[in-house]
Amino acid sequence: MAEKLFSVIIISWRVRDLVDRCLNSLSKVGTDVQVIVVDNNSADGTVELVRNKYPAVELLALPSNVGFAAANNLASRQARGQYLVLLNPDTIVPEDFFKKVREFWLSHPQAGAVGGQILNEDGSIQPSVRRLPKLGSQLVVLLKVSRWAKFFLKDYLALDFDYRKSQVVEQVMGACLICPQIVWRQLSGFDENFFVWFEEVDFCYRLSLAGYKIWYEPSIKIKHRHRASFSQLSYVERHRLFKRSLVYYADKHWSLASRLLIRLAGGVGLIFAYVGQLFFPNKI
Repeated sequence: MAEKLFSVIIISWRVRDLVDRCLNSLSKVGTDVQVIVVDNNSADGTVELVRNKYPAVELLALPSNVGFAAANNLASRQARGQYLVLLNPDTIVPEDFFKKVREFWLSHPQAGAVGGQILNEDGSIQPSVRRLPKLGSQLVVLLKVSRWAKFFLKDYLALDFDYRKSQVVEQVMGACLICPQIVWRQLSGFDENFFVWFEEVDFCYRLSLAGYKIWYEPSIKIKHRHRASFSQLSYVERHRLFKRSLVYYADKHWSLASRLLIRLAGGVGLIFAYVGQLFFPNKI
C-alpha cells in the first residue's frame, strides 16, 4: 500500500546546480512527497550535494549512465507514492504544484497520465504537447530540413494547440509527466531499449492502446530550462541518440517500409549533422 501520495523521480546527468535548484523548490511543497534522485554517473558533485544538503531525498548513485528510461524504472521500484511525478532536473515547481496535481486527480480519477503547463524561465509558455510522430514529420526532422518544410511539422508539433485549455492529448513532454503508480506498473514503466528520447512518446502511445487518456492541465505549472543536459553533447551525438531511439520506435510501431525509410533518412541526416558541426558550429 502506498505510504505517500506522491513520489517524485528526478534523473540527473551533469547538472549539479540545476538539481540543487529543483530540490530546493521541492523542499517548500510539504511532507506528503517522496523524492528520489537517480544520478547517472555525473561525476560533477551531484551525489555529494544531494547527500549533504538534502538528506531526506532518496539517492541512487549509479556507477554508469544507464539512460533516462532505465533510470526512471529503477527509481519507480522503490517509489511509495500513489502517483509518480517524473520531473526533469532543470525544472522548478511552485508551492501550489502538488495541490493542483491533487485537484486534477480528484476530478479525473480514470486518467492514465497528465502533463502540466511548462513555462520558460521568463514565464512564457514552452511548447510541451505534440501529436504522435508519423513518417513524414520524422523524415523532415532526420533530414534537417525543418526550416524549409514546416508544413509537414505543423500537425506533429501541434502548432494549433491551445495551451490555455485543459484537454485530452496524444502525448506530453517527459519533463513533467504524472501517472498513477498502478498504471505505470501495468505498463511496466518505460521501455528500457530507449536510452534517451521517445521513451515518453512510446509510453503515451501504449497508454492510449491500453484505453487510458492522457491529459494536458494548464493549472499544473512548472518552469523548465530546456535541454540543459543535451546541450553538453555535440550536434552529431545528439543526432545519433535521436536516430537510435526513433529507429527503435519505428521498429515497434510502424510498417516495414516506414522503418526502412527512417533508417535511410537517419544515415543521410548523420552526414548533414557532420557537415553542420564542421562548417557551422556556431549555428547549431
